[in-house]
Amino acid sequence: MKWNYRLESESYIVEITGGSVRIFDKHAKLIKEHKGHKYLYTGGIRPDESEFFALENGKHFYVYSLKTFDLVKRITLPRTYMSIDVCGFYSDDGKLLSIPAHRYIYEDVEAGLGHYEYILFIYETEHYSLINKTNIDNIDRLHWQDLHVI
Repeated sequence: MKWNYRLESESYIVEITGGSVRIFDKHAKLIKEHKGHKYLYTGGIRPDESEFFALENGKHFYVYSLKTFDLVKRITLPRTYMSIDVCGFYSDDGKLLSIPAHRYIYEDVEAGLGHYEYILFIYETEHYSLINKTNIDNIDRLHWQDLHVI
């Protein structure tokens, strides 16, 4: 089975396919394809259509320009956190990007006992610097399609 996550705006269509990112114009004509990724599964287009992000099932997200169609940044999540089976989102004004993540905190390493901590990391979108983190409680079974209601 081939995975495709489709993003659409008024001017662009972006397909995230796990190993690649494809950027199309609104008429579905391919503009550019970026290959060589692993585990890219979700993303979002900034409201002003200047860029989009692709979220890795892992420790990174990538920002692409919709002006030059090039990769602009690769951002690594804070140490020990991972973003698995979730989707981030831009604020309505596009000045913030929220990325959900989790980590396992061991309470007894030898016994393998611990708990998950769920966090929403908030990045400003001028330089994609981390500016805040918020604990998210009671989401043990959070899936990417549910995140937009938080």
